[in-house]
Amino acid sequence: MTKIAADRMTYFVVALGLIAVGSVYALMGSDAAISTAIGVAVGLLNWFIQKFIVGRLLSGGQKSQLGAAALLFLKMGLLMGGLFVLLRSGLVQLIPFTVGISTLVVGVIVGGLVQSLTAPQTAENER
Repeated sequence: MTKIAADRMTYFVVALGLIAVGSVYALMGSDAAISTAIGVAVGLLNWFIQKFIVGRLLSGGQKSQLGAAALLFLKMGLLMGGLFVLLRSGLVQLIPFTVGISTLVVGVIVGGLVQSLTAPQTAENER
């Protein structure tokens, strides 16, 4: 995946996040919209950290790759722990938060589909 493709996916995630926050606000009110916005923010933070770590993993030497792989496991542990604390604290509503954080997955899928459909054909793709 190129930097352009990753940036395009980021735009889709942000756009879907804005749509989700607006839709939840219209349907459920401001408290639910804030929970959705927090979910979108957590998803985007996860996306940017993931892009950074994978970039280091793919471009570095063997020692750098080992450190990046360890960082990847640490990130997942911190994410799961942070989500547990956030959801158990009662600061966010579960369903709107889930809608917000799900925009990451949907945005990456849609961005990847758009990238694959609009990418120029190469000799390798024509085989």
